[in-house]
Formats: sequence, structure tokens, C-alpha cells
Amino acid sequence: MKNYRVKVRDEKVEFFEELLRYLDFCDYEKVEGFAEPRIYPSFEIRSQEKTQKGNSRNSGKNKEQLFSDPEKNLDSLREVMSRIDAMRDKNRKG
Repeated sequence: MKNYRVKVRDEKVEFFEELLRYLDFCDYEKVEGFAEPRIYPSFEIRSQEKTQKGNSRNSGKNKEQLFSDPEKNLDSLREVMSRIDAMRDKNRKG
């Protein structure tokens, strides 16, 4: 089994916990907070120009598209959840 750490915004906690209750392939435990040791990999320092170009390309449009329509995001989530349910039912039958 693998472990993941997830942060959830306060206003979405109730929805997240309800979602986790319906996922039969994972166990979850609510924790208030914990200290995690930081491991820093070796890295190289790059020039500022390259990093600024990369950040400006990814910063505006994609975020706006992701968060512009919450209703569309909910519909998409519902569709994915229904597909998961269908696959789970299929696996249980056969």
C-alpha cells in the first residue's frame, strides 16, 4: 500500500471526506498536522531568464481555464465518479 499526503481547503473538507467514503480501494485517516523531514535533491542553478520564460508561459491561461467554471468542474468530477462506479461494478460481477 502507498501513502499520500493531501491538503484540503477548509471549505471543501466535507465534500472530500464524503468522496473518500465511497472509494473502497483506500483507507484514510484525518490528522491535524505533522512534521515531515525535508529532503533536498542535488540541483543546479539556472539563469533567471530561462525560469521567467517558463513561468510566464504556464501561469495565466491554464489556471484561468481550470478555475473559471466550478460547475463544469463538478460535472466533470461526477462523470469520472460514475465511470469509477461502473468499472467497480463490472469488476465485482466478473
